[in-house]
Amino acid sequence: MSTSTAAFVGLAEMGPEEATRVTNWTEFQRVYGSFMPGGFLAHSVCQYFNNGGRQCYVVRVTAEEAHAASVTLRNRAQDPELGVIFSAMSDGEWGNGLVLQIEDGTTDPGNTFKVSVRRQADPAVVPADFNSTPPSETFDNLSIDPESAGFVTAVLKAQSNLIRATVLPENRVVQQGSLRGGEAPEESLATPCTFQIDLDGDGFQDVTLPAGDGSLSTADAAAAIEQAVGDLTAHKESNAAAFAGFTCQLEADDDGTRLVLRSGTKSAASSVRVQSTALDNAADKLKLSPAAGGRPEDGLALRRPMLADVVQVGDAVVGGPVAAVVKGDGTQRRGTRQSQPAGSGRHPPLPAGGRRRLRGAHRQLESGMAVRAGPPDGDHAAD
Repeated sequence: MSTSTAAFVGLAEMGPEEATRVTNWTEFQRVYGSFMPGGFLAHSVCQYFNNGGRQCYVVRVTAEEAHAASVTLRNRAQDPELGVIFSAMSDGEWGNGLVLQIEDGTTDPGNTFKVSVRRQADPAVVPADFNSTPPSETFDNLSIDPESAGFVTAVLKAQSNLIRATVLPENRVVQQGSLRGGEAPEESLATPCTFQIDLDGDGFQDVTLPAGDGSLSTADAAAAIEQAVGDLTAHKESNAAAFAGFTCQLEADDDGTRLVLRSGTKSAASSVRVQSTALDNAADKLKLSPAAGGRPEDGLALRRPMLADVVQVGDAVVGGPVAAVVKGDGTQRRGTRQSQPAGSGRHPPLPAGGRRRLRGAHRQLESGMAVRAGPPDGDHAAD
């Protein structure tokens, strides 16, 4: 390691405690925050780059009792249970200013969700119409399924500079996979007609509605679909119950009527998918295809966090979607001196437990990096 590479150890608003390579001041601010009372780490790094420094390593020191801000959100079960913990990505009070918005995902709204992260200028005040503020980070089409490429825990760990997510082990609720059709399917359906269905990932099969007298009412179509799907043979014996217990009902609500198809199983793998066929296609007319508004909702969908417009990560009110809150704290102990007299040559005392962590920081830097005091054109001192 070249001796022209500096190493800094000290207090920061946020960021990892492991030695991290930083190549410019903007990167430092993104990872560690900006200037803070009682700490000179940011000032030192800023001046290092202002005076021509090209790279350095930074180790953040925190108090022994430091912890990250977090909020536990309930899932979407009929009787909501503990679902997902969202936490600031590092210890300290900075995480109390994070605000989450939870929405349905864009491409698969019945099974995925979207998390937008905003930062308050003042953690004590949520501005009016805060969600009109552009988010600092947005993660769309997140999944609650650990096997999915969009699994929320993995995506946030890899891509977010602000938050992490943990799906709680008690979040085990499942439901019958379903497909809710779009509004107002055709009231009179010319027969024969066909679409394809896949239950529980068994594979698509043709469903043909019989000719009869040449047309079917919507209510008759629901009964005919239930009969035709129930008569299909599963490709896999393990999926037989999905077909045997399959239902199709015509449901009405304030928005109108729609067909609702349900798998016969209640499990994490339970699902219903419909797609169009080339000839005599009924999927669009029945409003079951994705293009016509068909919305699948799988067995795992209830494990997603509840919808929420504004959730403060470290300072939310418990109730509704919020089950628990932990306030971020411990960047420095209360009573720590906030500044030093000019020319004193002294730094603020380390937070409680900080000396133990500082020794660990120095051990991280023993592999060739020197932590030394020096002028702007040389190595720079740790905070």
